[in-house]
Amino acid sequence: MATYRGKLVDQDRLVAGIQAAVYIPGGNKVDTDVTDEFGYFQFNNLTPGQYEVYFYGGGYIEEDYITIFVTDRDSNTQFFIRPTSGTVIKNSVGSLTVELREIFAGDITVPTDGPIKLYVNNGGTFELLSAQTGVTAIDDYTATVGAAAINGTLDIYAVADANEVNEFIYDTITLADVTDGVGFIGWVTPSSFVAIDEGSGIFDPATITLEPNFAFDGQEIDLVNDAGFTFDSITPSTDLANGIDVDSNSGLITITTADYFDEQNILTLTWDATYTQSGNSYVFSVTETIYKATAGADAKTFRISASSFIFKSDQDDVITSPNEITLTGLKQNVPESPKWEVLQGSVTLVDSGNTPITENSTEVDTVKITSSNMGSNTVVKVRGYIDANASSGYNTGELFDQVTIARVKEGSNA
Repeated sequence: MATYRGKLVDQDRLVAGIQAAVYIPGGNKVDTDVTDEFGYFQFNNLTPGQYEVYFYGGGYIEEDYITIFVTDRDSNTQFFIRPTSGTVIKNSVGSLTVELREIFAGDITVPTDGPIKLYVNNGGTFELLSAQTGVTAIDDYTATVGAAAINGTLDIYAVADANEVNEFIYDTITLADVTDGVGFIGWVTPSSFVAIDEGSGIFDPATITLEPNFAFDGQEIDLVNDAGFTFDSITPSTDLANGIDVDSNSGLITITTADYFDEQNILTLTWDATYTQSGNSYVFSVTETIYKATAGADAKTFRISASSFIFKSDQDDVITSPNEITLTGLKQNVPESPKWEVLQGSVTLVDSGNTPITENSTEVDTVKITSSNMGSNTVVKVRGYIDANASSGYNTGELFDQVTIARVKEGSNA
């Protein structure tokens, strides 16, 4: 049996004191609750399956409901998508393999059943990755994706039975087919996203490694031997007393989980780099976050998914694509929506309706940077974070992520 805890959010109607009832679709009522002052509600003793949650009173009508999916996994279970051969091909040559991975009770496995599967978003409808043209799939959890399926870029989602709401997106990853002139980009390959605290000072895995990768014009850079590449900063730096070891040449970071996560719940790492080519210098920053999950307790995570990391411009520096970049906060066991702030550059973030948001104040799951708002910025860095409150069960500053958006000229090294 499982417990489901959610939060009612509505800008136009009351969220406190609203009757919430959970039903089997087309069937009987299973449990009820009343939302508290923050809009939280909870249902207990639910068997795995799909349910409909209805809200009554305060201006809500019978047709107002949401769909939830309860799994037989413990709430401490983590799901993430792992690329086994990288995330980028060049000039439509080659293929990329991705796996859905599950972390439960300290074990990391590739599932072969269950409701969480790999999907793509086709015009607002989630479709199984395994059914796409150009994909060779072992099953719905492991697939090799060719250039025909990537077709420029391809977003892959870990979703619970294709429910089309953000709460059911467990992770996302973007595969790209790049061409010469794409510019300077980077990504991180972690061995795990989560450190499981099993008690008595034992953590699984015992170590987590994070390997930064950078590419210029579609060609991956040898970070150690390419004289044009330099790390401007790696944060945090080596701190062996707290289990952090940084190789300043390769950028590889090794975390001894028992040393760091014995006292901390989250670790965010950032690599700032510069690449010099033909007398021109280009900068890019990549970030990855590792979370602590306590066995038998809710594992709370927050990550940002970006629809693109690059605005392309022509030789006159006019942005040609995309028209906008969407940043979505992906949450697990976190009912609150994130707040947002611009750390570098000067842009106005807007919500899904193109209304400007107030930094460090507006709470919304999705924000956008439009090409017109990008202005003359060459690099923009945006941070999203979950603000704590009395009922959240975590501290301010624990759950956050950040992304870097770069502006590059199409078809050139400029």
